[in-house]
Amino acid sequence: MRKYWLISILAAIVIVAVLAFAGMASASGRSTQPRAPAGDAVLQARVTPTATVALSKTRGAVRSTPTPTRKPAAKRKPTATATIPAPKLQGYQDATFAWKWDGVKQAGKQDWYFDIQLYQGSAQDPYYIIAAEQAETKLDKGIWFYREDTHAECNSFWVVQIAKRLNGKFVGWISPKSDRQPIGGSCTGEEVPVEPTPCPGCGGGGN
Repeated sequence: MRKYWLISILAAIVIVAVLAFAGMASASGRSTQPRAPAGDAVLQARVTPTATVALSKTRGAVRSTPTPTRKPAAKRKPTATATIPAPKLQGYQDATFAWKWDGVKQAGKQDWYFDIQLYQGSAQDPYYIIAAEQAETKLDKGIWFYREDTHAECNSFWVVQIAKRLNGKFVGWISPKSDRQPIGGSCTGEEVPVEPTPCPGCGGGGN
């Protein structure tokens, strides 16, 4: 009888040991499965739709920031009328503009200045404006000279007309535009005429 119980106890011990070994093997198998590193979680969070939307909003805000631009002559809303003859261009050479104009007496005591405008192609608004004061110009034998290196764009032309100020602010032109002259060369490398030509309605912004 005692022998029978001894055998039963030994059998129970063997069964418990087998089950314990099987449990350890199962746990070991699970622990050997690869785990995603913590960095993967961070990377996944970065490419979630929420993060993308936030980036798009940021980029949109940057693109919506306006870029300051120089106000063109065509936007100056003149109120004065042209009552004095237009200047006549003489040429542009060595960064010096030259034109004829004998309307000083007609301009009288008005606050006037030479309004030099540069246009490109068929544009209606000048991309460069020079307010040439009478004191900054040189008058020689009826021809006015004004020096400024404009670094003109290709396919450009320039004109000049007499502008008027009131209380220090531009109010319009008191002469029509002069004839026009190419400046800045050709965009295609072709030769362009250098002689001034009539400019009826060329450009925009006045007369």
